[in-house]
Amino acid sequence: MDKILYLIFFIVGAIFGSFINVLVYRIPRGISIIHPPSHCPYCQRKLKPWHNIPIISYVILRGRCHYCNSRIPIRYLLIEVITSLLFVVIYTKTGISWELAQALIFTVIIVAITFIDLEHMIIPDELNIALLITGLIFSISGKGMVGIKESMIGGFIGLSIMLSIFILSGGKMGFGDVKFLTAIGVNLGWKLTLTTFILSILTGSIIGLTLMVLKIKDRKDPIPFGPFISLGAMISYLTGNELIKIYWQIFC
Repeated sequence: MDKILYLIFFIVGAIFGSFINVLVYRIPRGISIIHPPSHCPYCQRKLKPWHNIPIISYVILRGRCHYCNSRIPIRYLLIEVITSLLFVVIYTKTGISWELAQALIFTVIIVAITFIDLEHMIIPDELNIALLITGLIFSISGKGMVGIKESMIGGFIGLSIMLSIFILSGGKMGFGDVKFLTAIGVNLGWKLTLTTFILSILTGSIIGLTLMVLKIKDRKDPIPFGPFISLGAMISYLTGNELIKIYWQIFC
């Protein structure tokens, strides 16, 4: 039964990954996520259902449009695979529960934000608002990751940290990052929000330095911070409490 459920969540994750690809492409361009139907952005021809089977279609088509042979960005496959794997991991952590529902919505939104920020260096307000509202609804219901008090403190901590950095940086950090960590705080609570911030700084520093050493990026090149917040948030949700325990055992 467990193997069947793992397969189900992998498939559902791939389907939501396909939906995330729609969000990533359309939201920054101001295109409705409902209309027009899926089509090739190069030749504009409408895609058939078998062109849109998550993961499988990309492999069968060898990453190219069936009509014009234009290359489909590898991002489409990556998002579908990453979301599928995250859905399975989250199900393993929570089982069938209300927390599972919140965690899956949380995952869909932050994966979408990650890839939009990587490509366009923006975090759309629509997604930040959706993440914030999701956290509030579940915390108020008492069936989510954290209770309403923890949720409010988490949001305040996230807002305070990022707003301080925004002010001190003279606005060099985008305000979307401020809203993003605030919304994450509402979902995860204050402890995991602090963990998220620390992990985002660590991973951002390591990856940023690596890119500069490899001369992929220059010191003056802007690097979006949203993906590092997303990575920190996902690690915090999945293993944050364990990391906090290990920290206290070593240093306290």
